[in-house]
Amino acid sequence: SASDPGPHKSSMNNSENALVIFARLPVPGRVKTRLAASVGDDGACEFYTSCVSHILDVCSRCPTRGLLFHSSADSTEDVTRWLQSLNVDFPAIPQDQSPDLGAKMIAAISHALSLPGTRKVLIIGTDIPDLSEKGISAALAALDTYEVVVGPAKDGGYYLMGLTRMEQSLFQDIDWSTSTVLERTVSKVESAGMRLAPLSTLPTLQDIDTLQDLHAWLTDNRLDAACGHAPGATSGTQQAAVQEPAASCHQQQQEVVACQDPSAHRATECKTHHTLREAGSGRWRRLVEVCANLCEQASSRVSGNQPIIRSNQE
Repeated sequence: SASDPGPHKSSMNNSENALVIFARLPVPGRVKTRLAASVGDDGACEFYTSCVSHILDVCSRCPTRGLLFHSSADSTEDVTRWLQSLNVDFPAIPQDQSPDLGAKMIAAISHALSLPGTRKVLIIGTDIPDLSEKGISAALAALDTYEVVVGPAKDGGYYLMGLTRMEQSLFQDIDWSTSTVLERTVSKVESAGMRLAPLSTLPTLQDIDTLQDLHAWLTDNRLDAACGHAPGATSGTQQAAVQEPAASCHQQQQEVVACQDPSAHRATECKTHHTLREAGSGRWRRLVEVCANLCEQASSRVSGNQPIIRSNQE
């Protein structure tokens, strides 16, 4: 398709830079279970499918060697077929079977660092819609000066960590999925005597775990997407940007979900805070549409007292 980057994906790989991606095979009942409590298993899976598709597209455009580590509950063959359907040529590797997220991260990063020529490793999840080529490039650049770089998440955790060497203590004795993850990690970096890039190096982004998170993210991004903008896109040195008329910002104001001040989304502010997406933003637009639909459906379900459908899968 016109939005498909095609063969150039693999040609951008840089063996010095490894990008570890934690993902799950999109199966209803097994992804985004906290979100599913509000939108149902199928709705949560639809969000995750669109989000991970967008993020993998972003990662495929970066100068890195992508490595997708999937849940040990998923078949590697099934994950490989899924990646092929997205035209993504990253190898699929099972995550460590330990129930501890830190142990899984240690194993994945160690694997990446063991590959010939690897100097820098970034590790990310797949529930941060605003993850961008620009952010990944900034993280890699920071590792030219520092040993550790972290992308702060709005919930007190982090959505990206970059390292030039393994230090297992950074991933041990952490209460994962709590608001203290980032603070605790920074303390461990300092205790290990590692050089940490300023936390302002990367933007603070929203990860999506709940319906409230979805509303917050959509409020920040709905109009920018309508204008052909998205956070942190790559520079204009790649494909030409697609820019819709600035008036569309105002024409679409009524579509903002829970936006308290639509007038704040002026086209000039879009240009100030966001870079134009290059041609091929179909997956981004699809993600925004899915999020808007889920929020609307959740609101209708509450007002109509309709049940939330769960699949009862483990």
